[in-house]
Amino acid sequence: MGKSVQISVACPVCAGAFSPTRSGHLYCSETCRKRHHKQEKAKETKVKKARRIAAKFKKLSTTPFGKYLVRELKRAGSVEVLRGHTKTSLGSLVKLRTRCNTVSGYDEGKPRGTYELSHIYAAQGEHGLGRLHPKNLVIAPRAFNRSIGAAGSDDWLDLYVDYPLLENNWKLTPDMTAEQVLKLARKYLKEPFDDWLSSFTITASQQQTLIKKLIEQGYKQSNLIGLDLDELKELAANAEIEVYTADSDSEGAFAVLCEELARQTPNSELLSMALILKGIRWASNIDDVLFRLKEKDIKAATEFVCEQGWRRLHRMQCESEWHGIPLNEFFTGNPLESEI
Repeated sequence: MGKSVQISVACPVCAGAFSPTRSGHLYCSETCRKRHHKQEKAKETKVKKARRIAAKFKKLSTTPFGKYLVRELKRAGSVEVLRGHTKTSLGSLVKLRTRCNTVSGYDEGKPRGTYELSHIYAAQGEHGLGRLHPKNLVIAPRAFNRSIGAAGSDDWLDLYVDYPLLENNWKLTPDMTAEQVLKLARKYLKEPFDDWLSSFTITASQQQTLIKKLIEQGYKQSNLIGLDLDELKELAANAEIEVYTADSDSEGAFAVLCEELARQTPNSELLSMALILKGIRWASNIDDVLFRLKEKDIKAATEFVCEQGWRRLHRMQCESEWHGIPLNEFFTGNPLESEI
């Protein structure tokens, strides 16, 4: 009887030689078997993620944020205004825009536009393009945003992209479609864009929801595409389709200012003053809290702090005294006490 011949094969994981002891014995050790299983699982996850991102990317241009992103990028003329973005900062940009709409309030489902995302360094400034980044954006009253133009200080180096450094391959042309703009933005940011998009929740807009309901009622999609929201609502009313419209008032400017100061300048003296003024209306010990400021002057002083706050957020020159009273002499160090 002849001797059995041991066959030596290479482990597909570590490439080390080993002799299989049975049919289907593919790995030199349990460790390599588990490692291979983990690698295959990672490949499968990567494929699923790529499919999910591709599906979301197709819909991105139809979402409110996608439309905002395209509009702002075309306004800048270059996707390089996205410089420095990470998955986290892109998510913060989405939240900031959503918050801007929320504090603006809604009128029949449309943002009232009371507040806008205002560039600290102008979108098209003297030295470069203002970055489309939460660091360079402030929720500010529409009137203030429209009044400042490109005004501000020279303390901007971290907020813009120099004109001489802009590259032609990242420029946008007016005739580009939304999909082309987003495709170039994705190419520019690479992995951070995909990582953000993977976790971004795609929700149907009111316009898309109405189109879907009207199609279910027999309307042709080709006749609905291109209609604005009001026209779709009119068709929906004729078809007796219930239309949900969100209605809410705009939030007060001082409350929004305090929120933005806390986001952009959390340790500023101006924020401290603003928070005291915001809370002083319900305090029972106003006399103990006031120093050189008088109770009758609180409203006017609040308006002054509000104006200076918006200027400070935009890194513009601002005043530190009101009628000769420095900000740090408005109040004593006594904490507020509630009258409730």
